[in-house]
Amino acid sequence: MERVEVSARELTDGEAVERAKRGDHEAFRVLVERHRGRVQALALRILRDRAAAEDATQDAFLKAYAALEGFESRSKFGTWMYRLAYNHCLDLKRRDRSARQVEWDDARGDVGETPAHAL
Repeated sequence: MERVEVSARELTDGEAVERAKRGDHEAFRVLVERHRGRVQALALRILRDRAAAEDATQDAFLKAYAALEGFESRSKFGTWMYRLAYNHCLDLKRRDRSARQVEWDDARGDVGETPAHAL
């Protein structure tokens, strides 16, 4: 029986994941193209900054690629990717908040932000 080669674009997410795990970069590119819009919209809602959302989206897909071997297909790839991106964006927000501290100036009676590295 002759084996017919299927284009990466014609694959289901599950098939694309399996190919990507075996080193097929085109299959992973297809997954990125399919899910980028949803991930980027999520990042923009959380981070409220277009440039930060674009960076977070790229970082999330890099994390997904690195962790692909651990993806066990118990959920859909899109669900897993969305959750990974969500957690990444929340981590970014937490880091941003922890980099700033609020300082009360008793003499002036106001609040000023002081970067954590300046303390």
